[in-house]
Amino acid sequence: MTRVRATCAVVATLVAGVLMARVLMAPSRVAAMRLDTPDGRLSLAPGPRASEDEKLRAAILSVHAFVEKHRDHGPLVGILDYVDPMPIQAAAAIIKKDASALGDLHRRRALLRLLSWVREAPGVREAVETLIGSAEVTESIYRKLDAPEHGDGCQAENQNTIENQNIINDSLNETLGEVSYKQCSAVKLMAATVVERQGGLIGIASRMVADGSLDGARKGLDPQRWPKCSRLWDATYMVELNNAGAVNDNGHCSPANSPDCMPAQGAAQPIGDAYDTNLPAPPRPLFEHFVCDQTPCDVRLMLHILTQRSSTSTTLPDNVDYFLTYDTPTQWKQFPYPNADYGTVSVTPKDLGGGKTELTVVGDKTFGFQPWGTASAIYLLLRRVEMASYLADLLCCSPP
Repeated sequence: MTRVRATCAVVATLVAGVLMARVLMAPSRVAAMRLDTPDGRLSLAPGPRASEDEKLRAAILSVHAFVEKHRDHGPLVGILDYVDPMPIQAAAAIIKKDASALGDLHRRRALLRLLSWVREAPGVREAVETLIGSAEVTESIYRKLDAPEHGDGCQAENQNTIENQNIINDSLNETLGEVSYKQCSAVKLMAATVVERQGGLIGIASRMVADGSLDGARKGLDPQRWPKCSRLWDATYMVELNNAGAVNDNGHCSPANSPDCMPAQGAAQPIGDAYDTNLPAPPRPLFEHFVCDQTPCDVRLMLHILTQRSSTSTTLPDNVDYFLTYDTPTQWKQFPYPNADYGTVSVTPKDLGGGKTELTVVGDKTFGFQPWGTASAIYLLLRRVEMASYLADLLCCSPP
């Protein structure tokens, strides 16, 4: 098994680079607010008629909500004050039963989130035992993590850094083995941290390391393929423009808030290759759509996408092969959309010899919603947290 461990100094350099905005920001914490639901609260528990996919999504989002509500000084505490996740043990039981190809990744991510941030919160040890399936192994992992030192100078009680996630990732890999998924023979590291940013915005920094195909990584990370690699999106596609350069609709936009009202789908960009949706003019953005499972909400927006490859770019940093930028969220008709949604994803390959390539993916995302006190905003927030956490799903899925 390959270990992915960094000294505190090395990881601190990474964190400083990826989270530079934390140094510059002067955040104003979002105050708790009632939501636009009949009782002012939002339950993430699946309804009695929920499908298996809906139950799984509810469990995954409940883990994120539980973690962020219980984190010491977490940036989402106010935003999630009126959000009720499933009981953490119930969420763990659903994720434990996930028999899909993504099941191992879902379980490992849930373990990483719980153990990294809230492992002493009520019910978490029992949830971890459910996910692992062994009280003895759970006890062994807790003993390792409770040790004052882990051999690299990092303190176990340092709960708010990517260093600590590295330690926990190593412990799980050593005890449970590395996870594999589709084109990735070994997912070695998954780490994500939610932070506050200026202006009431939320930031998520993420990093993962896996052995896999570079070409497959480019295709999986291409935003046009996100729905094929994840159950979070209903659709993403390039829109169609009319002769005046405006976005065509699909002919079902009367009234403008009709549930069938979508942009007309245009020709795809080359999947996994370099392109800019602003070029050639006029801009032809990417459309993104998702709906909520448990409560009515429907988010539709368009984004500018820029993808770069080292073979055709002279501006990429050394060793970076693929670089994705997304920004400029634009509302579709009258549907809710985030007022801020921008970020980057980079892929750096390393030849391991013997036909193996190690891929390091670093993501940095910033987003916001005005106002935060809506079901649409909460679902967007939790799905964005999951999106940043599940880079492995996109990197490894090898979409057609």
